[in-house]
Amino acid sequence: NGNIKSEKNFLNGKEHGHIKVYYETGILWYNAEYKNGLQDGKIVSYDEKGNKAKESHLVKGEYEGSQTEWWPSGEIKAKREYKDGKVISEETF
Repeated sequence: NGNIKSEKNFLNGKEHGHIKVYYETGILWYNAEYKNGLQDGKIVSYDEKGNKAKESHLVKGEYEGSQTEWWPSGEIKAKREYKDGKVISEETF
């Protein structure tokens, strides 16, 4: 439809650096950090109206540390802590 679908950088044929992926409408779906083809760093996703939906941290493709999820109203929906890709604590609202 003429809108950008994604913006990616590559290093040695693998996704590397900041990557942005968009909904068909052109609104940002998520912004992630990659290293050597794996998500590594912060990833923030948005709903189709552009509201922040989730923020997570990954290390070599595995969730690590805090993750926050929001309702479309902007109120916090859930908070989680990850260790080695597994949930170790969770609060839902």
